[in-house]
Formats: sequence, C-alpha cells, structure tokens
Amino acid sequence: MLGLNLGLNLGSAALRAGAGVPWITPSTIVAEAGSGIGGAGQWRPSNAGTQTMTIDSGFTRRPGVPTLKIDASVLSPTGSYFTTFRKALSQAIALTGAQEAWVWMTPTTAGGHTIFSRVGSDAPADPPTASPANRLEQQFSNDKFQSGYWTNLYWHPNGEVYSNAQPDGVPPTPTGTPDLNNIREIEFAWNIGSATPAAERVMWLDLVAFNGRSRPAVIFGFDGFGDTSHESVVLPLCQSLGLRGYIAGDGNAAAANAAKLATFRAAGWDIISQGMDHTNYLTNPGDLSPDFDEAKGILEALSLTGALDIFAYPFNSRSLATDATLLGKGVKWARTTGGNRFPITSLGKPNPLLIGAVDMGGKSAAQIKAWIDDAKLGGYTLVLYDHTPNEAVLIEVMNYIATNRNAGLLENWVPSQHARMAA
Repeated sequence: MLGLNLGLNLGSAALRAGAGVPWITPSTIVAEAGSGIGGAGQWRPSNAGTQTMTIDSGFTRRPGVPTLKIDASVLSPTGSYFTTFRKALSQAIALTGAQEAWVWMTPTTAGGHTIFSRVGSDAPADPPTASPANRLEQQFSNDKFQSGYWTNLYWHPNGEVYSNAQPDGVPPTPTGTPDLNNIREIEFAWNIGSATPAAERVMWLDLVAFNGRSRPAVIFGFDGFGDTSHESVVLPLCQSLGLRGYIAGDGNAAAANAAKLATFRAAGWDIISQGMDHTNYLTNPGDLSPDFDEAKGILEALSLTGALDIFAYPFNSRSLATDATLLGKGVKWARTTGGNRFPITSLGKPNPLLIGAVDMGGKSAAQIKAWIDDAKLGGYTLVLYDHTPNEAVLIEVMNYIATNRNAGLLENWVPSQHARMAA
C-alpha cells in the first residue's frame, strides 16, 4: 500500500485579493490516536472480542505521529461485521463548521465498507462504554470516500453528502437531541459487507478535527471532443459570464476536432485526455500507459499542451494499478467519481489523482445548485461533469455559479489551476 504523506502546500493563508476571506480557516484537532487503548483519554472499541485495535507507529499520515489501527481480519474474517469505537473529548467543543476525519480505508474487491461518523453531546464515561444517546451521524458508503489512500471523511452538520448514486444527498441523521455547541464524544461505526475478504477488513484513523474549511470552488467540464453543443451552447454562455471549464475526450478524436479544441484552449479552458478509444482502464489497466502516451502525443502535435498532466477516466475506471501508472507519468490531477468533494484544510488534502466528480447529466438545476450550496457551506472544491448538456439547466446553473463567484462566495477554477492548489 502507498503510505503517501499528502501534506498541504498552499503557501500563506493570506486574504485573496477582492475576496475578503482567508483561503484556509484552520482546523482544530479534537482527537488523535494517542498512546494506548481502552483507558482514560483513549479510544475504546465496542467489540473487543471480534477485532484488534492497536496504536500503529509504522503506518502514518503525519511523520512521527502514530495512527489508530482497527483490524477485523483475524477474529472476524468472514460474514457481515459491525463495530463501533469511540473516544471522550478532554473538554466540550462546539461543532460550528465541518468535521474532518482522516482515515485510510482498505480497497475492497468484493463486499465493501460503510463508515458512520458520529458526534455526541452526552457527558460520557472515560473511556466511553456506550454510544451517545444524543448524537449526529453522517454516513459514508463506498462511493463517498477515496480508498487506498488517506482520505478525509468531511461533512457539515447542516449539509449533505452527494454522489452519482444519490444525487439528492444523504443528510446527517440525529438521534435524540444532540447539542452541537457541547460536543463531548467522538464515535465511528464501521460496517463490513459479508463478501469482503479477510485481508480487506482493516482501516486506520489519523485524527478528527472540527471547524476547518477552505475557500469553496467549482470546477466544471464536458466530455466528448466531437460534441458540437459545446461550441454552440456552452462556450458562448460561459464567455458571457466570464466562466471557464474543461473539455475532456479521447486522443483519437482530437485531430478531427482540432479547430473546436483550439477555440476552447484560446478561451482559457483546459483540454484533457481520456486516453484512447474510450477504454475501460479498470478492466484493461495495461492499456493505460501506451494509451496515455499516444493521446499526449496527439495533443502535443495540435499544440494543446496546457493540461497534459491532467486526466479524466473513461467510465470512471480507476484502480490502484491505474493510480500508479498516472503517478509514473507525472499526472497531477485525475478525475473519477468516488469521494466527490475535495476539502483542502490546514491539516492536509485528499489524493489529487482521485478527484471525485458528480455527473450533471439528467439532473435538475435545483439538484446541481444544491451541490454548489453544499460546497459553499462546507468549504470544499466541487467538481462537475456532463456530456451534452440540457440547455435550460445549463443556463440556470452557470448563472448561479457566476452570481456566487461575483459575490465572492466561491471560485471558478479549471483543473490545471486546482492541480497547483492541491499540490
């Protein structure tokens, strides 16, 4: 596994000219792995007989800072599995913004993980012996987090978590009457599908933090080099509003559409490769390396060189094997779907080779605007894509992005800009 230290490199968190708000509002760490299990001030597992919880100094996100390892692979190698683990906070703290939990979820070849992030306002025993009666819980299923890397389970008490499978969002669920101004306990519930192999029943936790955020941003783009609606509808509208995005497509379709792509590039848009022949690289990972090189050569020959280190997966077909290929090619940003929010905080960032995106195709303007509102609320980067847009929906959504941008409430970036911010 790749123990990447995905640290932050944004330079100063100085005010952005004209925006009047910091790029980064610092996060407050409320819980870390600590130095032991099951004692006062320490994490306590609920199912001590079916899991092993240890302090792991050999697998870390932050150099020299141990993590909490939860391993169900030996004592519960088969069947469905559910456990909780929790920690009392040293003092009450108000959750007025987002919660972030930095975890490593092992990729699954079958079955899968669902993790529930919880905060509670009861005064617990120390260590806590039961779930808080008054709590707020956010669910993260497999399509809502990155796996195989350190990822940020990031949610706002008043927001929702969106995905292509659940475009209307999954809001936090209260039990009892949680007091968000008096959070006293952190808890996680972890559910493992019955088909999950034993070796994949392991996760790590680095830290939990409250109330950090970054300046929200929206990145949007359209797939298909040969789609004529991009020139006739998308570009005139976006130019009238001062917005820019990206066009993604297969290298073998670039030459026939060179004039269109040159027009978009001249307007400041990124032109992004999807490899060759719209190949599913999840099932054909060995094709990615030669296809990437061939598509890159075609774009270079057309002088479309502004985003050669950016990639968009056809069929969202990433895997750990394709991640390694793109990393070896020097790719800085790659679009897929899982974990479709990108929070940059004072404590780090997710892996920019797994940029999750939400599909605008077939969605209403109200749905897409709700996604944008959540990015504004939570303080993260939202990435969108479409193919042939619905013109009425497009007009309403692009005007909404421009209005919020003009009001200083969010940024509009192209992927190559975001890649530099997320480096």
